[in-house]
Amino acid sequence: MSLPDYTPIDAAERALWAFMTRHQRFTMADLKASVTCSDYKVEKFTAKLRRKNILLPCRRDGATQLFTVMDTAAALSFGKAKRETKSGMMWAVMRTLRTFTPREVLLGMGGEETITLADAEKYCTHLLQAQYLRVVEKAKPDIGRPARYRLVKDTGALPPVRKQRAVLIDPNEDRGGWVSGALL
Repeated sequence: MSLPDYTPIDAAERALWAFMTRHQRFTMADLKASVTCSDYKVEKFTAKLRRKNILLPCRRDGATQLFTVMDTAAALSFGKAKRETKSGMMWAVMRTLRTFTPREVLLGMGGEETITLADAEKYCTHLLQAQYLRVVEKAKPDIGRPARYRLVKDTGALPPVRKQRAVLIDPNEDRGGWVSGALL
């Protein structure tokens, strides 16, 4: 993967650059939430990268502008690496089959030995909780029939991934105030 040739000059720039190169697309809010430096430092750094044509606008998501530091080849390589993960391979099979059981997902991968039935069941559970899947037939454990799912939210080639993040909750307002590295 070829990324632009840029060398950060201090710790804040290194943290910002690391975030930019780990994410294919991001918003300015994502970038500001990812580091502990001032908004001024973030604005100054991003302005410098824009002047050098390193930081580029890539698309809009509603009113929000998304940015990237990856050229087309780097973006394709980034996507390929995501699709070659366990969740990426399972997601590809789910998108092809549309209606499936976890065992069918496993069989559809052609004997991939690093993924177990438990991995497929766990991924299906996470996608069901996030409303990417819907149960078409309930499981009947007494006769050994697993649940059958239908993919109802196909958002594209890159797989949805479950992550655990630090969250700051304010009990005074009874709501979340901050999520570490959130892409919300």
